[in-house]
Amino acid sequence: MKKQINKIYLAIPYSKIDKQYSYELVNKATIYFINKGNNVYSPITHTHPLVMMGLDGAWDFWAECDYQFIDWADEIVVVIPPVDNGWQLVEESVGVQAEIKYGKKTGKPVKYFDYETKMWVKKITLHKAKNHD
Repeated sequence: MKKQINKIYLAIPYSKIDKQYSYELVNKATIYFINKGNNVYSPITHTHPLVMMGLDGAWDFWAECDYQFIDWADEIVVVIPPVDNGWQLVEESVGVQAEIKYGKKTGKPVKYFDYETKMWVKKITLHKAKNHD
């Protein structure tokens, strides 16, 4: 009998950040989670090389494909990029927000992973964070 492995759909901002940086960061995060014993699907790992070769990279093009992989996954992990505006990038990313919304609608847990600290973090919203200034 095959061992059941946790399946992660790994989301990260892409179009609102340097695409090559996002690609390299998510590949490192993919390796990190695979080394922890998970099965990981990272849409940016799969699609970035195709986008660099000229395939349309707009969210509308990828949405239905990505939703099928979210259906496959046990959970969605959102990588918070280690930049000053990492949370803002997540909140402004059309793709990441759509993935989160679809995942929640289909009952998938959504977790937030701070890549720099390698720790799970609670979601913050920018308007709440600004009220504390």
